[in-house]
Amino acid sequence: MLVIGLILAFSLILWQVKRMIPIGFAVICGGLVLGIFAGFGPLKIAETILITFTQRNTIQLIVTVVLINILSSMMK
Repeated sequence: MLVIGLILAFSLILWQVKRMIPIGFAVICGGLVLGIFAGFGPLKIAETILITFTQRNTIQLIVTVVLINILSSMMK
């Protein structure tokens, strides 16, 4: 069942990117599909999202990407 979810999640991501939907939204949708096929309930998915966004590494990555974007726009 998990393999079907993985194939479906990748297909969904590729389909959305092809339709010019932002890649971040496409990856989030693919992750939700994969979580559902992995047997996670809505509460477990919400808990995983909360834990992910409060981890130090995630916050550092977000700050780094934002700073790179700022630097890129300043160099134009």
